[in-house]
Amino acid sequence: MFFRIKNKIYKRYCIMSDIEDIEKTAQNVVDNVKQFFYGLIKKYWYLLVLVIIGVVGAFIGFILVILTFIDNTGTPSSGAIATWTFDQFSVGTVVLIAVLLILWMLLIVVLPTVGYFGIIAGVSWWKILSNDEKSTLKIWMKQEDRKEHRKKRMKRSGGGGGFSFLTIIAFLIIVFVNGNWWTLFGDLNLGYFVIAYLTGIIWMAIIAAIVGTILLILFLLGKLEKT
Repeated sequence: MFFRIKNKIYKRYCIMSDIEDIEKTAQNVVDNVKQFFYGLIKKYWYLLVLVIIGVVGAFIGFILVILTFIDNTGTPSSGAIATWTFDQFSVGTVVLIAVLLILWMLLIVVLPTVGYFGIIAGVSWWKILSNDEKSTLKIWMKQEDRKEHRKKRMKRSGGGGGFSFLTIIAFLIIVFVNGNWWTLFGDLNLGYFVIAYLTGIIWMAIIAAIVGTILLILFLLGKLEKT
């Protein structure tokens, strides 16, 4: 009886030791991945600058396309849709406007942005990254556990919904500040609502960019102090 209890305790101890070893190995892998990507950012910082420029350019293009679209799309009798009120819309006009706006976005924003990032990725992969770096990236991208973790994290994440909620709050604040809180929808044209909503998006993007820049600076300063 004593030996049975002793064997059970020993087995549990071995299992706990194995779990601790696995956790330590996993943590070492995570630390190595972080160090690898930090080294890439430090070595190829200009690629990060190009990516940021692309993101900012796509965002500015998104705003300009919407403003240009509503100012230049409409009918001869009713004028540009930016001047329309809600009683001038129908299901057909809403569907047609949505299709045209999507086409504008694809041609002017999406395709150039995809081409821009495709050129950066191609040049980086074939001309800039070393063979060792490419091998490490291939191993990292092929990890099935990471893919599953990313899918679960995306499902759990509410970042997109949170940003939309804050944008709506900013839109409501802008409407209130403009003195149109109790104004009837029919007395305000589409252009007003679009500009107010885009202004809310811009303010949220500015705040997010400032916070992200501060966090990035603090992260880099912490890394520099450790090294």
